[in-house]
Amino acid sequence: MWYIVYKRKMNAERLEDNLRAEKLNYCIPKGYVERLNEEGTEMEEVEEVAIRNLVFLQTDRSLQEVINAVDGLNAPFLDTMTGRPAEVSDEEMERFIRILKVHPADIKLLSAPYARFSDRPKVRVRAGLFEGMEGRVVRIRRDRKLVVAVGRMAIAVSGIHRSLLEIVNK
Repeated sequence: MWYIVYKRKMNAERLEDNLRAEKLNYCIPKGYVERLNEEGTEMEEVEEVAIRNLVFLQTDRSLQEVINAVDGLNAPFLDTMTGRPAEVSDEEMERFIRILKVHPADIKLLSAPYARFSDRPKVRVRAGLFEGMEGRVVRIRRDRKLVVAVGRMAIAVSGIHRSLLEIVNK
């Protein structure tokens, strides 16, 4: 089981060192963005954290024990429906890691839980990097995005053409 934890403002590399020292399996969502170089003369790809304040941890230990042991972790992300620390299954985490392979600008963590979008038809991606992934299509800022569940959180992904989607009868 994976847990979602808020992190303190700190260098991602330093936090990764702290997590490795505790021998934890973790995921800090990262991706590449284009930025001007220091001279301001050309664009270069730079790796940056995609979801700035969250870390995903896989542990058998008590979550609070891990938070207390690792410098840089703040508090568990709470499931809005239960008030308990949010849990993410291994299958959902695998799907989320696939989503992280896209450009970070194409990923948005939504404040509403995934259940809020249950009135929309369920779709499945037929081909490409996200083949087999299921979610709901939602219009956000004049753009259609595929909203998928990670635990009870909702993650919106853009850049999936509608011709790659098929309606799922569930």
